[in-house]
Amino acid sequence: VPRPHVQPERIISALWICGSVAVLLYVTISYGILRYRMRDAVRGSDDAWESERISGAFLLGYFRPRICIPPGLHPQDRRFIIAHENAHLQRGDHWWKLLGMLCLSIHWYNPLVWLSYAFWCRDIEVACDERVIRSMELEERKSYSFALLNCGKRLSGFLAYPVAFGEINLKSRIKSVLSYRK
Repeated sequence: VPRPHVQPERIISALWICGSVAVLLYVTISYGILRYRMRDAVRGSDDAWESERISGAFLLGYFRPRICIPPGLHPQDRRFIIAHENAHLQRGDHWWKLLGMLCLSIHWYNPLVWLSYAFWCRDIEVACDERVIRSMELEERKSYSFALLNCGKRLSGFLAYPVAFGEINLKSRIKSVLSYRK
C-alpha cells in the first residue's frame, strides 16, 4: 500500500494557522482577564473606573472605552494619568493597537514584525506623553515624570494588549518628557 505523500505546504500552512490561533487566543484571553478584573470597578467623578484588581492604568473596550485605574493614586498623579489615557482615546490608540495585534497574529513568525510592534507601542506612548505635556512648564513636566515613575512601578508582567500608562520604555520616556521642547 503506497503511503500518501506529505506536502511541505500543508505542514507550513498548519504551523502558520496554529501560530496565528495561539496569538489570537493570547490576545483574547488577556482581554477577557482584564474585563473580568474590572467587573467590580467603581466609576469615579472624573469618569475613570477604579478597581483593586488592577495594578496600572489602561483603556478597556472599543465602542465604549473606559479609562481604568487602580485606586489610591495621588490626585495629581491621577489627573496626569487620566489626561494621558484621554490622549490615547482621542487618538484612537485602542483601535490601532488592536490592528497591530491582528498584524502580529498574521506575521507571528517574523521577528521584525514583533520588533516593529514594540517600537510602534513605544511611539504611541511618547506621542501621548507629548500631547499631555505640550503646554506644561518644567516643574509640571517633572510632576508628570514622577507620575510616570509611580505608575510604571505598579505594572507587573507583560500587558501586550491594553494601552497602558507607564508600561513601555519608562527611562527614555521620562528623559523625553523632561527635555521636551515646544
